[in-house]
Amino acid sequence: MNTTRPLLSEGTTPMIKVPESGPSSHFRGPRNSGNFDTFSPVNENGSFEFDRVLKTGRVYRRVKHKHVFRASWKPAYLVLRPNLLSVYKDEETTRLRVSISLSEVTAVAPVKSPRSTRRHVFGVFTPSTNYRFEALSERDAEDWIDRIRAETPGDEDEQAFLALTRKREPPRHP
Repeated sequence: MNTTRPLLSEGTTPMIKVPESGPSSHFRGPRNSGNFDTFSPVNENGSFEFDRVLKTGRVYRRVKHKHVFRASWKPAYLVLRPNLLSVYKDEETTRLRVSISLSEVTAVAPVKSPRSTRRHVFGVFTPSTNYRFEALSERDAEDWIDRIRAETPGDEDEQAFLALTRKREPPRHP
């Protein structure tokens, strides 16, 4: 007996192979059975990796006003994510003031000005804009600098510059 398959036009639906059930079944590969792919934008919690918050905190940000000689310092709330530093008005994170793409950052460094009484100031420098922030403590400023540097793509010139600036800094007294 010779059987023929029915054509799709005769009203039948084709069989579709359904992958194994489970949240990560489509991420399985030869090296990671059951684990998420390392190149996946989604982590094991189902969140996008680029939305992961690395650090948050209150700071003051330097704001320049048009036609005013002196800049002012306003409270702000920083949120560091992979490849993004967001500056909000406050902890509610509803009013975004500035969004800094870390791929554009050329340097992150402490800023000491003899004309300013501000302490714990650090700068985030991009080709188009220089941002200045004042942390609440020296330790917090160093942590911001280290974490932002860890997320920025650095090069050998920057590393050499940072090595020179560390050598010139006076010793810290407890």
